Amino acid sequence: MNTIKTAPSHSNPQPVDRISARELVPPETRIRYGDDRSNPLSESPILAACRNNNLIWLRELVAEDPGLAQRTAQSGETGHPVSPLHITAQGGHVEATEYLLNTALQGLAETERANAAITLMTIRHKKNGETPLYLAVQNAHNHVVTVFLKCLQALPEVDIAQALVTVMNASQKNGQTPLCRAIQIGDDQMVLCFLQALKSLPEAQRADTMIEVLATCKKGNRTPLFMAAVMGNSGIVKSLLEAILAVPASDRSKVIRQVVNATAADGPTPLYIAVRYGYIRIVHYILAVISKVPESERAELGDALVNWANKDGATPLYAAASGKNGAIVVLLLEHGADPERAKVRCVPGTCRRSNTPRQVALQVHCKNIVALIDKAKELPRAEKLQSHEELGEHETPSHEHRHENVGKNEDAGKDENVAKYEDVAEDAEYEDVAEDAEYEDIGKYQNVGLP
Repeated sequence: MNTIKTAPSHSNPQPVDRISARELVPPETRIRYGDDRSNPLSESPILAACRNNNLIWLRELVAEDPGLAQRTAQSGETGHPVSPLHITAQGGHVEATEYLLNTALQGLAETERANAAITLMTIRHKKNGETPLYLAVQNAHNHVVTVFLKCLQALPEVDIAQALVTVMNASQKNGQTPLCRAIQIGDDQMVLCFLQALKSLPEAQRADTMIEVLATCKKGNRTPLFMAAVMGNSGIVKSLLEAILAVPASDRSKVIRQVVNATAADGPTPLYIAVRYGYIRIVHYILAVISKVPESERAELGDALVNWANKDGATPLYAAASGKNGAIVVLLLEHGADPERAKVRCVPGTCRRSNTPRQVALQVHCKNIVALIDKAKELPRAEKLQSHEELGEHETPSHEHRHENVGKNEDAGKDENVAKYEDVAEDAEYEDVAEDAEYEDIGKYQNVGLP
């Protein structure tokens, strides 16, 4: 039977090379061995027992009627129907959650256990559609999340992959899955719990399962990797990419294309977002996966990642040039970015707005980025001189540029070393990429009350 190693909890994400490793504090059980059967909310006894974490009372009730573990009852808190697992997951009651799951699955034939477990874990709260697993994630109860995942991994091997996909993709009404919620609140160790469950699958099932879980967008929501890139959490981005690379080498290119380049509707890719926000370490991590596929597939995969363009034709290199981020321009050019790929809504040489990455670099007065692009494309000398005259420079700029600060913290919003690549002059007219407003509130969240 596969097992999940419980990962330590860290609620405040820090974009560092390695996720911090501290042991989870054992959960406080708060079991009322004095058998307090108070029910101040006047709700069903099974819900009161779960809310109080009173295992004595809970065992008596389930012994009399085993079906109670699977039925919903009206919550005295909200008035909506909830299951006992909603209450124990929300409250972080590990032993009660284990007892309910074990009781519900006990005595079932192997062919029936998977469906029963999926049904228990995907019952949705009527108000917002939260499942018990989502509520455990929402309230940072890592141990309860581990109980749910271990239960799925204890199913017959033939059913584990589909059960993980169904339960992990069971979103609330707004389309957000438990994994995306864990990323949004920055719980890197809970994310590792989910990823370890995926990596523990048999190799033959790993690639397709990764795609189903990590490339899924529901109701306009973003994929897990996109969410981590928007949050600037390089630790979670690294963990997600390491999980993707755990698939067999023959499947990596397929998984990378569908997960790393996944977008919602006309939205940008994780790489584009990382470039635009100046998260150079995340850019570095994403580009590094190109070298992990078979050599015969690297050129095609690299082109798909680096030269992806949004609906306006803007590429990551265009975003880096318009953002005056020379360090990222170097990284992209080294990985095959095309400096002459133009925005489709502009006519070369006639648009008031910029067209190619080189043109936008001219507009924002970044002579060093222009020099980098010139060197990459070996442009004719006459065109280079014209560019230098437009910049007010008649000598050839230095071509010696390095990206030494890949390990810097992205929380500052930009790489500290960018200054040596760019002109400090500001230009309010250069910006021509997607609006920030869509992503500004993605890191905000509210805890929900008990069901």
